[in-house]
Amino acid sequence: MTDIFQTQMNNNKNKQKELTTAKAELDILYKEKIIEIAKLQGDLEKSTKSSKLLIDENLKLRQRIQRIKNKRFRIEDNQKICKKCTREYLEKENFNWSCKTH
Repeated sequence: MTDIFQTQMNNNKNKQKELTTAKAELDILYKEKIIEIAKLQGDLEKSTKSSKLLIDENLKLRQRIQRIKNKRFRIEDNQKICKKCTREYLEKENFNWSCKTH
């Protein structure tokens, strides 16, 4: 009877050791994954910011191209572009070489 009891105790101890080592390994993996997730979130934020900047820059360039295209057809209106801020202005409104603000 004592032999059976001792073998059961030894089996329980072995299982408990296995469980504690498995738990320790899982804790290490969990911490590594949390660090990896944080790094990926940082990368995502950086790429999102750069994407927004590029989208804004693209929009500004498209608007500028559109203004330049439209300028070809408005030459008769005496529309000019300010040398300092690149805004369009009418020469009739401002008899200067720049827009009203400059």
